[in-house]
Amino acid sequence: MTDKIVIRHLDDFRQLSGKPLFTSKPIQVTRARIEEFCRSVDNDEWIHWDEHRCLEAGLGGIIMPAFMGPALMSRAYFDHVEFAGVDGLFSGVNRLRLLQPVRAGESVYQQWSVGDVSERKRGIAVIYHVSWFVEGQENPVIVAEYVLRYW
Repeated sequence: MTDKIVIRHLDDFRQLSGKPLFTSKPIQVTRARIEEFCRSVDNDEWIHWDEHRCLEAGLGGIIMPAFMGPALMSRAYFDHVEFAGVDGLFSGVNRLRLLQPVRAGESVYQQWSVGDVSERKRGIAVIYHVSWFVEGQENPVIVAEYVLRYW
């Protein structure tokens, strides 16, 4: 992994606007990880548990819940970005789209870029563009816009 991006001032975000931020290391989406996530949020949909039924339905196997992708966001972000003198808070999601199922056994990685940086009464709001890719596939499987506030 490369050195962390250290954010010391709000101007650091302004300078990053419109630029790629980082690409995360791959994370294997195992069946155990899917089941653990589903248990933690009381998700008992068969598409995350019943391998046989998933194969019969043409899904190719058990699939990752769509909201598991965003749950993997924080770890990737803080593996690559560090704050020194700046405070921040997650503000929300502008969009989240699952474009293609992620199957148990596949590995996913994230590509982050800084989109819009806008002034707020106190500090700034930063919109991050995040795309998830399955290793070996060209097109993203999930795309999202996250909004974080910094001061």
